[in-house]
Formats: sequence, structure tokens, C-alpha cells
Amino acid sequence: MSHTESGVEDISEDFNIGDEESLVFDEEAVEEEPLILRTEDFISGPSTGVNATLPLDILQFNFSYGYDCKKYYNIVVADERTIIFISGNLINFFDVETKQLTFRRSAFGGGLGHITKNPNEDYQHIAVAENGDHPPIIVYEWPTLEIVCLLREGTAKCYNHLNYNPSGELLVSQGGEPDHLITVWNWKKSVILLRTKSSVNDVYRVLFSPYVPGHLTTCGMSHIKFWKMAKTFTGLKLQGELGRFGKTEYSDILGIYPMPDEKVISGCYWGNFLVWEAGLIKLEVFRKLRKRCHEGPIVQFDFKDGELWTIAMDGRIRVWHYDTIDQADPPDDDRVVQLEPIYDFYTPGVEFMCIAKRSSDPLDTFYYAQDGNGGLWKIDLTTELNVTPSVQLYKCHAGAIADIAACPWGPYFVSLGVDGRIYLYNYLKQRRLFEYQFPAKGACLLWLSTNVDPSGNVLILAFDDGNLRVVVLDIGERFESYNLIILQIIKPHHKPITYISINLSGNLLVTSGEDKTIFVFRINREMDYVSLVPIGFVATSDIVSYITWHQNRDDTVILACLHGYIDQITVPTQPQDYTTITYKLYVETIHQRFITYKAQIRRDIKIRQIEAQKAAKRDKKRAAMEKLKKENPGLEIDEDIFLADSESEEELEPLYIPEVPNRIIWIQHTTNDTLWLSVGGYDAGYIYEYYIDQKDPIPYRFQMICDADDVEVSSFVYNHNGKYLIFAMQNGAIRINRVKADFRDLSDYWQLSMHDNYNGFIPRMCFSYDERYFFSCGHDGNVFSYEFYPEDEDYIKAIPRQTPVFKKYESQYDESGYDHLSLEQAIVKAEEDRKTNLANYNKQQYLDKLFSLRKAFHQLIKRNKKLPPTQIIPRNMLELDPRISMDLQNKLDAQLQLVKRKLAFEVEKSEIRMKKSLQHFIDPLDLFPISVQGIKNGLRVSTLRQRKLNAEFYEMHHIVDKKIIEAELKGSFNMVEIRQQHCNASKARDP
Repeated sequence: MSHTESGVEDISEDFNIGDEESLVFDEEAVEEEPLILRTEDFISGPSTGVNATLPLDILQFNFSYGYDCKKYYNIVVADERTIIFISGNLINFFDVETKQLTFRRSAFGGGLGHITKNPNEDYQHIAVAENGDHPPIIVYEWPTLEIVCLLREGTAKCYNHLNYNPSGELLVSQGGEPDHLITVWNWKKSVILLRTKSSVNDVYRVLFSPYVPGHLTTCGMSHIKFWKMAKTFTGLKLQGELGRFGKTEYSDILGIYPMPDEKVISGCYWGNFLVWEAGLIKLEVFRKLRKRCHEGPIVQFDFKDGELWTIAMDGRIRVWHYDTIDQADPPDDDRVVQLEPIYDFYTPGVEFMCIAKRSSDPLDTFYYAQDGNGGLWKIDLTTELNVTPSVQLYKCHAGAIADIAACPWGPYFVSLGVDGRIYLYNYLKQRRLFEYQFPAKGACLLWLSTNVDPSGNVLILAFDDGNLRVVVLDIGERFESYNLIILQIIKPHHKPITYISINLSGNLLVTSGEDKTIFVFRINREMDYVSLVPIGFVATSDIVSYITWHQNRDDTVILACLHGYIDQITVPTQPQDYTTITYKLYVETIHQRFITYKAQIRRDIKIRQIEAQKAAKRDKKRAAMEKLKKENPGLEIDEDIFLADSESEEELEPLYIPEVPNRIIWIQHTTNDTLWLSVGGYDAGYIYEYYIDQKDPIPYRFQMICDADDVEVSSFVYNHNGKYLIFAMQNGAIRINRVKADFRDLSDYWQLSMHDNYNGFIPRMCFSYDERYFFSCGHDGNVFSYEFYPEDEDYIKAIPRQTPVFKKYESQYDESGYDHLSLEQAIVKAEEDRKTNLANYNKQQYLDKLFSLRKAFHQLIKRNKKLPPTQIIPRNMLELDPRISMDLQNKLDAQLQLVKRKLAFEVEKSEIRMKKSLQHFIDPLDLFPISVQGIKNGLRVSTLRQRKLNAEFYEMHHIVDKKIIEAELKGSFNMVEIRQQHCNASKARDP
């Protein structure tokens, strides 16, 4: 609804909550008794399958090493020393003074949408919006975390944002996909006052006006909407008006702020801010010379004492004089105001996602800030001279975690993020020990076992610039000293690396990239630390998403690709002699292809259900027929007609075939010499099985994943004895399956929701070196550690390692490799350079021979000229063949004609320019300015620039001469008249 109906009245200043309730809920004569909500009942735990035998405590959460810092408005200041934020299914409580973290799980395991605090100090409440199926909003009392109320039916799946009105009496929630409902709550009575669909696009934020009661604003993907709670004849209504951008480019909007005069300020993706009035953009604010107000989107506004504060993702907080903006009246054709901020606060390297004031004390100028580059900050926004420097309180990865790996000998593990940072943790001390920044985005990593590298300190890291970096991570346990040295940088791919894998023997490493190739390396162990020796590359059917190895052949690699391709390649274990000019390996590839089969599976299940229903109905009719025969002896009944189904056949849905085949997420070679596939997209929810040499693209067996028919399995890992198979689910859950005698039976499972249910893709899980701890990382920026308690406590015994003698190596210079040549490009270029140099050398040899022959010929010509005339050899007789000279002359003439044709247009244009210049500057002149300068005396004589006299002068001159002649002939010559005529002629010449 874009306009208010007739008979609608805006909420006035004295409109109160009681009025709202009387409009909507007068028909409720009896109030329900309040439910007793115990906070311990609202902590989610693990779930199990039917008849599961796994213990509930087999995996217990230990610690969290990050949070989703890219999630908008993901911090809440509960009190001066406590910051609350969300990480996956955990509510994190960060103590600013002690830097300690405590955790509380979500209530139902469906994830967490948003957290906000009641601004009224009389209500020390924290509202937490859950996610899941018909998720609730739970209002907790702070700091006891006792439940105040439970708000239900606000959305179908997830919440995006919550906000209290200034008095704290009302709460508004904004739902996400699929309904995008905006709901206004009377939280005291746990009832919905108003609810309607907000938008068809994603809505990022909803905000009560801090000045005008009943006014709200929502913003999101390419839209902003202005709402009013209004009284109508039928009750209280929520009327919305969509903002119209007009001539301004559409933009996603994050930051909004309703002003006291009912205008609304909003940001835009290019960094300026817009002033909205009556649903239209009144003006756009620039800095002077039309510079952008910020170099990133504005995510938050604040208004106090006539000053407008803008907080943006460029790390700057700027203060603007609002009266200058409000009183501006730019022209209608350029609705722009240009002004400079009066204050500018800058925190280098920070990407502000939101800020929150430390306390309600107006004299307190400290704020806590959420950093999109990973962490939390305390910043001072005082306008006094002495500003306290910003302090980073907490640090983590910025965005998705690409991979993790556990140390093979001690209580350490590392994480590699797409931000290019690697972190080292001690999971026993729950501390981050060390960090290193690489110049490219991380993709995946391996921590080499002590069987491959005895020191246990070598890691191989892959990045999206196509580079592999072999590094030594020196962990000084005794003195707590840590260092990272880059031993080798090598670039096997010219596009991002997607996966790396090492075979069981530890002598081969295979990498895959988005250039649709795999590259094979031999792991050289002859030095103090391992190094990679390139063997060659093989082209693949598509981009490889996963690499595994044949269980019986250590040199056969099995590749899972996008769009359903499966490749098997037996690779050489040593560099080949023929790879001197190219790294291309001439090996045979066995191709297989997965074709979607899920629609057929569902159809078969549906047919079986229909047949079972028909059989049950037929049995029921047969029993009725037998009863009828018994009650009526001698009655003849046609059995076929009596048992016939009177209902029409149910029409089956057509088989769905995805237009683009789905990607294979992972693949494994089973003990039965078959291949297990986990597929994404529409085909998720099943494990498909192929024979190792199967030609038919349809899987010969499949296994439904219990209670996860449409959920992808993003990664997997076995424990050391193969008794447990652990799945990482698309919805952020960790699932432990008991491996039975029939390894395909996955019904006995235990599951715990951990990562974000919508953005928690888990690329990697791993065990610690002794399997007492377990780790997972996700694209939601979270790294979780768990304690693992197998039933028989069958842990791995400590593997002794060679005591490393850390040798000082000079770390290689590291820089971004996006513009560098890959190994194949480098060797091909080297071969091309060699051919070019050889060709140039041969060319120079011929040129030198020609030069010597030419020199000898010229000497011969000179000697010929010195001979007596009778002995001089004619020049034409020195030509080997006149046809050669003629051919050369013809070629020269043809080239000259070609050049003339190419230059004809330019020549003609230049001639026309020259003619016009002559006509304009030269032709009108009678005398040119010429100066003669004396060399000794320095005197100068110059002529004046004089234009030619026009035709009228010469006509007049002719008339005067004619009259003089006539006067002389008549004898009445009058000099006065003649002078007068000469004067007239002079005036005509020089008007």
C-alpha cells in the first residue's frame, strides 16, 4: 500500500499502548495465564535418529575462535563491560576487561537472527530472535538471563532485525525469506499488534522513529519504505509507502535514521547520504568538488545536538552540520548539497559494520565497534583535543574460513581465511598465539604429518592467486616464540586453486585449479625440509571440486568435478623426460558422469506409497465383502467389480531435470571398490554409489540421508579406527554416524547444530593429533573446537616425532602472484623466448652475410668506375636477373600506392585546412609586417600590417578619377570638392 486510505488518522503524540490494545484485542475477554518459562529449558542440544545408540555426550562444545563479523549489526552492549554477539548457534558474551568469552546455545538449534537491547533503563532486557521453523523471539532479563516473554509466529523461517521504540514498550521484528514480514509486538503481553509483508526483496533493517510515535522505516535491497501506524475504522493499521529514487540510481540501503521533522536520512552503496521527504529524495549530500562523503557504504547514523554522525565501512566516522543540509535549496535539475564534515574520526584498517555506545552516560564518549575486517574495537569519539587512541579488543578472521588443519604432534591447530590470514591456536589454553598475513586470499592448506616431514612443522598452503606456499611454522613451546618462514613459492595454476591432496605414501601432491587442470608434484624429502618438484599437469573434464586417491593404487587420483564429471587418472611419480618444453603429461583419463536421479527416486517412492494405499484399501474392501457374504449367504458378488478402485489414478509430477548438472561436493573410494558421491543443489540429501569402472551414468545404488532429504553434506571425516563417520551438513550441523557392518546404513546418527544455519557451509573438519579434540570451520567466519568422547575411549597414542633442530632459513620474498606466470606459462614462454632468440640469431647471421656481400659489391662498383671507358662493365650487366629489380620496383610502387591511399584522406583534409587558413589570415593582407634590424647600431625599421582595401574603395577611387578628368576638360576644376571626395574615399577605406 503506497497511500493512506480515507478515514485513516496518524498516531498522535498522546497515543499509548493501551489504546493500541483496545483497538485490536477488545474481543479477548479472558486473558491466558502466563506461562512459566525456565531458562534452562531453552538451551538446544543434540538430536539423534530413531533407535540411535550413540551417547549424547560423544561430542561436546569446547570453545569458539571467531564470529560472523560480516553480519550487519552483530554486536549489542549489554553493560559497560559486556559485549554480546552471534556466532553460529552460540550467543557470545565478551568481557571487555578480562577478554574472556562465555557462551549460551540457541534455544532450538535453528540458528540466531539478531539481538538487540531495550533502550529503556527500567527494562534491562535482551531480545534474541531465533531462526528455524516458525522461530520465536525470546526476551531475556540481563544479567540473569531469565526469560521475560516468548514471542511466536512473527515469521516463517528467520529474522533479519529487531528494534525497540524509544520508550521500550514496543518491539518490531523484520523477517527474512520467504515471507519478509514486519511485525509490531506488545512484548509485555506477548501479542502481535500489527503484521504485514514488508517487501519482496531482502530487508536488512527496521527502525522506529526516535521522535515521531508510530513511524517506522525499513530498508534493504534496492529499496526503502516508510511506515505509519494509523487508526482506521477497522482498527490499527500499518501503512507503507515505498521510496522512489527518481533520477538517482537504485541502491542497496543499510543505514537509515528518521529525523525529528519526519524526513529520513539514508546511505547508499557509493558512500553519499540521501535526504528523503514524502517518499522522494529531496537532495543528495556530497563533499566539496563532488567528492563522495565516504569511500564505502554508510551503515549507521546518529543525530545529537544538531550534528549528524555517519558511520561507514571505510573506517571513518564523520560529523556534519545538519542545519546546513536542512536549509539548503538546490536547483530542481541538480538536487545536490556540497559541504565538508566538521569532524572526521579515522581508524585505519577497520571496516565498521556498526558501533554501540559503551554506556548511557552523556559524558562517556567511548563506543564499541564491530569490525568487518575481523574483531571488536573500543573507540573514542570525543571532539576534545585529547582523543584516546582506538584499541582492538578482540581479533578473528574477516569473513569465511577457507580451511583448518591440526598439528600432528601437539595441542595446536591453524586456520586459513579468505582474508589471507593464517592463525595459530592452542586449543588447550583456548588462545590465539600467532598470525601471519599473506598477499592473496586463502583457499586450502595441509599440515604435513611426521611421516612426510619428521619435524612436523611444515605446511603447504594454496591461494587464489594460483600459488602454493611451503612454509615452516616454528612453534617455540618453552619460550612461547612463534615464527613463520616461507621456504618455497610455486605457481601451478593461473587461476585460483580449488583443492590440494597428498597420497597415502606421502610422495605425491596433487593440486586442482579453476583453469580445469590438476598439477602433480613429487615431494622431495632429501633436504632439511620438504620441497615440491613439479612433474606436470593434466587437463580435466571440468573444474575439480574434490580430490581423493584410489585405495589400492597409490598413483591413481580420483577427481570430482563441477557439473557431475568424475575423472580417474594414473599419474607418474617422477618428472618425465618429455616435459622440457611443456609440463603437459600424456596420460590416460577415465571419464564418468553423474546424471541426476533424485526425481526418479522420489517418483518411485511416491508410486510405492500409492500402491501401499491401494493395497490397504483393497484389503479393507475384501474384509467388507467377506462380511457381506457371511451376513447374506447365497449372495453372488462380482469380486473384480467390488474390489475395483473407484477413485481416479493420481497423476504423477513430471521428472525434474536441472538445466545445469549439479556439482559433486566430495567423493570417496569405499572398501567395496565403489565410489560414494555427495552432490549439491537439487540432488542433495542422498549418497550416490557407482562402481569404480561403471559406464552407466545412472548410480547403481543410493542411500538417503536420514532426516536430511534436501540437505547437502559439505564435507566428511572418519576417526582413526573408522568406527565413526562425521558429516558436515549444509545447515551448519555436525552429524556423527556410527559405521555399521553395512557401511551404507546411516540411520544411527547424532547431530548438533553449530554453524550458521543459512551461511554456515563447513569446508573442513579435522581431529587433533590424539583425537581427543575435534575442530570445524565455516563460511560464517566461525572456528569451533569440541571435545570428542568415543564410547570405548579408543584414542590415538601419541606419535613420537623427531626433535626438530630449527635451522635459520631466509624467508622468500612474498608478493601477490595474480600477475605472475604459472609454471606452464613460464616454461612455454621460456621455449618461445628460446625459439625467438634462435631465430634472431640466425637472422643476424644472414644480415651479416648480406652486409659483407653488399660491401664487396660497392667496392667492385668503385673499381669498375676507375677502369678505362672501353673496359668498364655496364651496370645492367652486373645484375643477376633484371626481373629481380623489376619485381622489387613493382613491390615498391605498390607500397607507395598503398601509403598514398591510406594518407589520401589526411592529405585532402590538410590541404583544405591550409586553403582555409590562407583565405582567413594571408589573402586579406596587402602588406606583411617585416622588420630589419641593424647589427651594429641596433636600429630597426618595420613595415606595418596592412589589410587590402575593399572593392568599394576602388570603385569610389575610379569615380573620383573620372570626375577629375571631366572637370579638367570643362576647365572648372575645384580643389575643395576634390578634397572632399578624397576624404569620403578615405572614410570608405578605413571606416
